[in-house]
Amino acid sequence: MIQRRFIEYSKVFARDNGIDIWLSGSFLKGGFTKYSDVDLAVKTDDADAIRRYINGFGPAPVYVGRTEHPNGILIVIYEGGLALDIEIIENIGIADETLNTEGCFHVKDIKALLYVRNEMIWRELVTDDSKSYRIMRLFHRSLIKALSGKAYLANAILNEISDFLDAKHIAVNNEYEFKFRIIELLDRFKKKYFIQIRYYNELCRLIRKL
Repeated sequence: MIQRRFIEYSKVFARDNGIDIWLSGSFLKGGFTKYSDVDLAVKTDDADAIRRYINGFGPAPVYVGRTEHPNGILIVIYEGGLALDIEIIENIGIADETLNTEGCFHVKDIKALLYVRNEMIWRELVTDDSKSYRIMRLFHRSLIKALSGKAYLANAILNEISDFLDAKHIAVNNEYEFKFRIIELLDRFKKKYFIQIRYYNELCRLIRKL
């Protein structure tokens, strides 16, 4: 599983670069699927370190963006089924005996610590922060939810895309209708906005799995 390989890579990166990284989300708590995102938190103020981290796993990501609510969580998508949600941590207000100056990979919930997120470091990492670029990642998110069996969330995300494209909401009742709808919206989107070919190919790969 590519997500497991990235987690092992993260352990080595934390140790070799003296950076603390926390595993979070479903890969910490269980309940993940082969389509689940890997949720991570990284404590650093060095954008170059984050750049090395996301580019050092293999081929460069096909998409690097950020969330709006909350602001500044990095969204990183690779070919082959790997997607990351990375919180960049500025400081931690509660002492943690596991922190050390040599860096460490933490298999514990960072939500238990009083931490402050760096909401600005994404500006050095995200080359396109247009509204269309941020919406573009919702195609991937919707597909992942659909493939994970979360049809309600997948359809809700399709409606967000529809709103951006001034398209009507359409009730989607099964996988066939979902597949038809997301292809329709993707075709409408790429007629108006640029989509990098490697990212588009990754979306098509996921669509074929529906």
